[in-house]
Amino acid sequence: MVGGRRPIWPSRMELELGMGTGDRDSGQHTTYQSSHVGRHRSLLGLLGLGAAGRSGMVELLAGLRSRSIETLLLSGDGNEITTRVGAALGFSSAEIISEASPERKLEYVQARSSKRRTVFIGDGANDAGALCAATVGVGVSGGAELTLQLAGVFLMQPTSEQMAELFLGARQTMNSIKKTLMISSLYNLSGATLALFGLVTPIVAAVLMPISSLTVVFLALSSRSFRQ
Repeated sequence: MVGGRRPIWPSRMELELGMGTGDRDSGQHTTYQSSHVGRHRSLLGLLGLGAAGRSGMVELLAGLRSRSIETLLLSGDGNEITTRVGAALGFSSAEIISEASPERKLEYVQARSSKRRTVFIGDGANDAGALCAATVGVGVSGGAELTLQLAGVFLMQPTSEQMAELFLGARQTMNSIKKTLMISSLYNLSGATLALFGLVTPIVAAVLMPISSLTVVFLALSSRSFRQ
């Protein structure tokens, strides 16, 4: 018998697995939901099924929130365990959605994506629809192989450092694009103005035009957003 309507042992327990020096503030919090294993109404043991937040996720989420990026926890797990994990990661009760089926995840992400740009990070087969519906779907290594096929971005290492690098690299890429577009536009506008007043000959214009393209390429190569 696993579980039962009238358990003879507390049905919930919470453990903290320390990392490094064992400091609670730097530890990895793992919340377990216990199932009772028995035979003939006698308790044989407890089976703990838990979910652990990845190391560094608290800092990553805090950094996103500091840039006014809305964060939500959308999980198919039970309400109690999702609430405990979410609270440990700094989510408010309004930012935690538990017991979400694949269909509900899809509908929720579709509704959000119709109003704003969204990023969905998932590692399970039940996240497939939401990964496709989000503006950017991020699959995580170690999960279902299906996420590799559907996600727009796939993280080879399921770490908070990789996620942080993804957001930082994306922001730097957009800044690089905006910078090159601005410089290219000013360059071409200046050249067109000089040509309009007859200050640039056709031969000089033929020389200046490829220089503009080479400048854009140089700026793009010199401002790499990702380490690899």
